[in-house]
Amino acid sequence: MISPFSRRMLWVLLTLAALQSGESQAPERPRSNRAPEPKEATGALLLQAQQAFQAGKKTEALALATKAVEAEPGHPRPYFIRGKIHELMRNGASAISDYDRVVALDKTAIDIYQFRGAERFKLGQIKEAVEDFDRYLTLRPDQAAHHWQRGIALYYLDRFEDGRKQFDLHQSVNANDVENAAWHYLCNARATRDPKKAAQQILPIQEDGRPSMMDLYALYRGTKSVEEVESAIRQMPAGEKKDQAEFYGALYIGLFYEAQQDFVKARPQLLKSARLSANFGYMGDVARVHVAKKYTP
Repeated sequence: MISPFSRRMLWVLLTLAALQSGESQAPERPRSNRAPEPKEATGALLLQAQQAFQAGKKTEALALATKAVEAEPGHPRPYFIRGKIHELMRNGASAISDYDRVVALDKTAIDIYQFRGAERFKLGQIKEAVEDFDRYLTLRPDQAAHHWQRGIALYYLDRFEDGRKQFDLHQSVNANDVENAAWHYLCNARATRDPKKAAQQILPIQEDGRPSMMDLYALYRGTKSVEEVESAIRQMPAGEKKDQAEFYGALYIGLFYEAQQDFVKARPQLLKSARLSANFGYMGDVARVHVAKKYTP
C-alpha cells in the first residue's frame, strides 16, 4: 500500500524546516501558532545534517542533529529532524523519544502523532500506535479516509469490525488497491468467522497494475488457487517486479491461509515474507511485526 507519509519527503521537510507530513500535506499553520525559528547557528547545524545524510554519511548527520539539539534544547525542530534521521536509520525507539520531545515542546505539531504512531507500530507497540493515529485523526479529520495504517493496526488489536470500517472508508479515496481489499477481507473473515462470506463481500477492484496483485485479488475472491498464484510468480522473469511479487505473494498468501485457520500453511509463507521484507517500506514492517507477534517464541 502507498503511504501518504512518504519518507522521500524528509529532505523537503528539512529544507522547509516545517512539521508537515509527506505526500499528504498538512495545512499550513498560521504563523502565530508556529514555534519561533531556531537560532541561526542551530539552523546551520540542521542544514549540515541534511547535506551529510544526502551524501550517505548517516552517522555524521545524526551527530550534527544531536549538536543542534544540544545547542537549542528548548526548540522542537532539532528533535524533529533528529527523530526523522533515527527513523530512516531504523532506530525506532530513539525516533519515538525525539518525537515525544517535539510533542512536549510544540502543541501544534499535529503530524508528529502520525510519525510516532508509525514508529510505535514498527516496534510492535500496537495499542500505543492506534492511540497516536486516533489522536492524529482527531486533529486532522480530513485524513481519516486515507489512513489505511490505522486499519492494519486495528487488525492486530483484534478490532476486526473497526478495521473493516477503516478499509471501507479508504476505498473511497483509493478504489483500485488490492491490498485494501485484502485487509478488508481479512478483517471481515475474522469478524464474521466466515471466510466465504468475506469473499462474497470483498471490495470491488477494477485494476491494480502492480505485479501479482490481481492474481492475489482472485485468490481472495475465491476464483484462483494458491497454486495458480504461485505458478504465475515463478514464471515471471527475474528482476524488481518478480521480487515485489514474491514478497507480496508470500505475505498475502500467508494471511489468506490464516483467515482459513490453516496456520501450518500460513507459517512458511509469512516467515518468507519477513525474510524478503527489507525493501518494501511499511508493508515490510507489517510482515516483520506479524511474524514477531505470531511466529516468534
